[in-house]
Amino acid sequence: MDTGAMRSSVNRGMQKARDYRILTEYDTVRFIDLMYTLGFEFDRELTWAHDILTDLQIPADMRLNMIDDHLDDLEQSSTEVHDA
Repeated sequence: MDTGAMRSSVNRGMQKARDYRILTEYDTVRFIDLMYTLGFEFDRELTWAHDILTDLQIPADMRLNMIDDHLDDLEQSSTEVHDA
C-alpha cells in the first residue's frame, strides 16, 4: 500500500470511528488497528462487531474492550480445537 492509500485509509478509519462516537486519540487508534486486522469493513461485515459498535449506550473504550474480548474468546476456542 502506498503512502497516499494508507493516509486515505487512516482518514476513513478516523471518520468511521467518529461515526461510532469513538473520540479519543487512543481509542481511534485502537479502532484503526482493528480495521487493519479484521478488514476495512469489519464494522459492517461482522455482525457481532457491528452490534457492539452501534450500542452507543456503552462508552467507546468499553465497546472496543468488548471487541477485543470477543476476539480473545475466538482465539481461545480455536486454540482448544487445535490442541484437542
